[in-house]
Amino acid sequence: MAYGPFSPYKMVAYTSINREDIPSGLSYEALVVAFERELGRWDPVVGTALIEEKASWEKVEKAFQRMAGPHGLMIFFHVNQGRLTSLHQGIKNAFCI
Repeated sequence: MAYGPFSPYKMVAYTSINREDIPSGLSYEALVVAFERELGRWDPVVGTALIEEKASWEKVEKAFQRMAGPHGLMIFFHVNQGRLTSLHQGIKNAFCI
């Protein structure tokens, strides 16, 4: 089989996760609210407008900076995984942002 200038390859990656529990004095729900309050929000209307007007990259960067919030982070979408995972052995608190 011809691959042109590219040849197939395999990549093996290893990772590890270190969990660290940091007491906050907040309930899970209160912690999520406090954390999300510090994040910006993606505005799909702005994204669509930038695409439709074929905005310059500089304008795109400025729009992202405005949406990104004080820490340079933003929520693109919010999924309550807890509702689905609660179907297995009861209620869970799990959000994907």
